[in-house]
Amino acid sequence: MTHDLGIMHVIRECGIALAFLLVGLGLAALATHWAVTVPVPGSEFFLYVLLFLIGADLAHTPLQRNAIRPAMFTLPLVVIVASLLAGASSPGPPTPTSAMACCLAADLAGFRCRACW
Repeated sequence: MTHDLGIMHVIRECGIALAFLLVGLGLAALATHWAVTVPVPGSEFFLYVLLFLIGADLAHTPLQRNAIRPAMFTLPLVVIVASLLAGASSPGPPTPTSAMACCLAADLAGFRCRACW
């Protein structure tokens, strides 16, 4: 059983992404131009929603077992290892951005970094 996603699927997905971009720009315009306060959840909420949507999309994507190759995992593993090494070797007190990245990488790896102490 094969599924033909076709060009219409791609156009529909791009249209949905563009619609959400326009909604975000509209909310930003309301917040800045007319000083309207819009209750927006934190970025962590959007991250979890995005991860859920990616998982749901992957669950419904037709994939054969032979389509998954070990080479597909090379880049994610290199990024994880490089991030952990960079976080562990950074000198001095961590900046808020590096502390957040360090804590996220450490949490994914199952240990605590020095910025989280």
